[in-house]
Amino acid sequence: MITHRGSLLFSGLVSGLAFVVLLAVVAPLLVAQEEEGITPEELFATAKAAYGEKKYGTAVSELNLLVSLINKIRVDVVQAALPAAPAGWTAKNPSSDNVGMLAAFGGGFSVSRRYKKEGTDSQVTLVVMADSPLVSMFSAMLKNPMLLQAQGATLIKLGNQRAILEYEEDNNSGEVKFLINANTAVVTVKGKQIEKSVLLGSFAKAIDIAALEKAIQD
Repeated sequence: MITHRGSLLFSGLVSGLAFVVLLAVVAPLLVAQEEEGITPEELFATAKAAYGEKKYGTAVSELNLLVSLINKIRVDVVQAALPAAPAGWTAKNPSSDNVGMLAAFGGGFSVSRRYKKEGTDSQVTLVVMADSPLVSMFSAMLKNPMLLQAQGATLIKLGNQRAILEYEEDNNSGEVKFLINANTAVVTVKGKQIEKSVLLGSFAKAIDIAALEKAIQD
């Protein structure tokens, strides 16, 4: 049976430690920023002024807020590149609620979209994480066959894309992960109560990688 230890470690790292850091440090700053309606132009000007006054700590703080705010704007662009629901499925609006969490680990952003098959318990969640140091964790996993074997994962090809597949035949659940955008982003397609062929064919292979990479780069 597949334990998904790597997946649990990855998600636990993000949702656990990052959540604590977020509450203690990042979230109050971002909330204040949103309430005050601070614009990227204002943050840039403040950082530039602080740098000119040799207040480097303040300059870095303002630039970090600027990066977080820009990443929130980038999220909207990437969300538009996520695939629509296939026939017989419905899709929820894309969401992103962890820009602050990822900022605690050096930056980046992620967006997700959930799909559900009408009249069944089948569901799929698509997640795109970009420009985060956490992506390197998956990159290292992709290059380590021994680690993949220990997790019960399989290295597969999605067209020209190399990917990792973890799938449990006994409950028709699993996930596929692959890198895009010159290995700066990782795509995760996780399904429950879904056949492997549907998970791969109707979802993983249906992603317009070129459009998604352009959205991330823009």
